[in-house]
Amino acid sequence: MEKTQNKKHTKYANVESIISQLPGLSKISINQKFDPALYIISTPIGNLMDISLRSLAILNEADLIAAEDTRVTRKLLSYFEIKTSMISYNDNSTANVRKKIVKLISENKLVALVSDAGTPLISDPGFKLVKECIRMDLKVVSVPGPTAFISALVSSGIEPSPVTFIGFLPSKKNPRNKKLHELSKMNSTIVIFISGRNLVSTMEEMFNIFGERTICVARELTKIHEEVFRGKLSKYIMNNKNNSTIKGEITLIVSRGSDSSITDNIDHLDNKIKKELKSNSLKKTVDIIKATTDLPKKVIYNRALELKKRFYDEEDI
Repeated sequence: MEKTQNKKHTKYANVESIISQLPGLSKISINQKFDPALYIISTPIGNLMDISLRSLAILNEADLIAAEDTRVTRKLLSYFEIKTSMISYNDNSTANVRKKIVKLISENKLVALVSDAGTPLISDPGFKLVKECIRMDLKVVSVPGPTAFISALVSSGIEPSPVTFIGFLPSKKNPRNKKLHELSKMNSTIVIFISGRNLVSTMEEMFNIFGERTICVARELTKIHEEVFRGKLSKYIMNNKNNSTIKGEITLIVSRGSDSSITDNIDHLDNKIKKELKSNSLKKTVDIIKATTDLPKKVIYNRALELKKRFYDEEDI
């Protein structure tokens, strides 16, 4: 008897055909009334099919769209044949631009706030504008939609709560290391935005401070070349130590440090390092440990250096 092989079938969506066959759409009131307000609109992080019908309706009906980058937003509007006027609004915008937008809303106009991708204010501009509208007692409405933070978290396989969202880490090494030390003591899942060019080097710093953790690296979410790595921090470092082609912005999910098997692994490594440091130099200790592990030498060295500092501090007590 022949064995049946399981084959994966890729399904291609004919969007127009699917939409025309959805009976529920006939029940939607297309002529919805939108009150004058600031509407915070979430836009696709890659796949244009992720935009909501409500978002499209508001973008079409708005008196003005405040966009992080009008060139990026124009591509989205052109695709859906929306011709609403735009103004550039980002972190470099002056208070006068903000006042102009607030004045429009106070005159019963509808303004839509969008970032380049995802949900505005989530590591994107918009907070000052929202705060000013609230101060002026103007209506602010959030229209739910895509965000890389939530998309990566729920598909990571890592406990989704409690969760601490960091956004981008400090760019300078000392403030970044200080922040990582703070995060290492938190009893929650951690979500970080990071650029591809800084990913591995930041992970090495993280390993030296956190020790081993389970992670998820989500790159190019919802796009054709979507990549999701789920596994150990040390394994990702080892697999990508010579990879200089990682591009784009990445969402990194880091587990809490309470997993006993993970803790046992890093404790085992730390104990080996401490044991060798008692009778050997830092350099020799690193060489000995390197001979018994697949971890990059740089990672072992930095971990040993960190432990040596702690070891001598403990000895002095």
